[in-house]
Amino acid sequence: GRVGIVRQLLAVDRDVHGDVPQDVGVGLGAGLGDTEVRLLFADGTALTDSDVLRDVPVDVPVDGEELAHDADASPTTLDTVAIGGREHRVLTSSVDPPFDTDPELVGFQLFRDLSTENAALSSLRWRLLVLSLVAGAALASISWVVGRRLARPLVTLTSAVEDLSSLDDVPGRVEIDRDDEIGRLANSFNSLMSALEVGREQQQRLVADASHELRTPLTSLRMRVEYLAEQRLTPDEADPMLRAAVADTEQLSALVSDIVDLASTVRVSEDERGERELRDVVLDVAHRVESATGRTIEVEADGSRAVVDPTMIERAVLNLLTNATKYGPDDGRVLVRIADRRIEVHDDGPGIDAEDVDHVFDRFFRSPRARSRPGNGIGLAIVKHVADAHGGDVWAGRSDLGGARVGFSVM
Repeated sequence: GRVGIVRQLLAVDRDVHGDVPQDVGVGLGAGLGDTEVRLLFADGTALTDSDVLRDVPVDVPVDGEELAHDADASPTTLDTVAIGGREHRVLTSSVDPPFDTDPELVGFQLFRDLSTENAALSSLRWRLLVLSLVAGAALASISWVVGRRLARPLVTLTSAVEDLSSLDDVPGRVEIDRDDEIGRLANSFNSLMSALEVGREQQQRLVADASHELRTPLTSLRMRVEYLAEQRLTPDEADPMLRAAVADTEQLSALVSDIVDLASTVRVSEDERGERELRDVVLDVAHRVESATGRTIEVEADGSRAVVDPTMIERAVLNLLTNATKYGPDDGRVLVRIADRRIEVHDDGPGIDAEDVDHVFDRFFRSPRARSRPGNGIGLAIVKHVADAHGGDVWAGRSDLGGARVGFSVM
């Protein structure tokens, strides 16, 4: 029968070529199953007992004459063709040597209907499509839930920032208990709000203190000017009043200048900062104070160096030396000590009362004993701002010279 013939053909072909596909051999060994067989002869005709293949052209995919005369033809080929609206997998194999038949048998073809496989693949395709849609919907839902959870603290932060831009008061803190980047952002925002709140409180306190301090010289100046305008005074009588008005104006000018300096945000300038030897900065200020006051300023210094804004350091040292020369005796000593990035100014004046030590760096603070002298209580507050801007600290106390010891440090 046809199965026996094809088995013989495959046996011969395997012995000669050794390249008959294994799955074809397995199928034939099982009785060919749904596989249809067609024999090809040298004259281009074919022989088959399959109703499916009777009307199929012999040249699908290759005819017998081509197998007989084309020496370069592959002994075995696999193709897919459409037969009766169905896809078939076609194996075409030559027979070498040809069987002794009339006409010569030069090859054979095996046709296998792929309808079952295609139906299975189509079913699998639809199942995969449905599964993909379900998985996509589930993934979208999970992503939406996770996204909302991640975005919720960001929405809270955004609302807080919007409130900050539209309200006069600092908004409350954001309560986000997380350890990731969003939690760190919330903590940074809360720190910013705390700093802003402190800044606003300091601003309000500065305005209140400044208005109080400005009121006194402004009132005095106004009274003197009104008196001069209303009274007919001789030049000798008006001269003391004019001198007092000039003194009030100078005090007011100095107070306004100090308030402006104090109200300015004290920050180390990136353009001006650099590594400096503190001794050089202090000596420059000391020479200026000596020229202005005629006093001798002693400087004891090690080789301390620090990254500073020299203009700010000079301002702080100038304020300390001004206080030392103002409150100390005219022939007294003023000593500046520099060690381990600490700058201290010593004098042999009356010193600072123990109850005032904790307040000397407060803005506009003046001890009862110092209120009779010129000043406005801002100089040491500026020193504290300079120290804070450089990551340092301030202190005050009793000097071993007998007077005050006031200083600051930088990092």
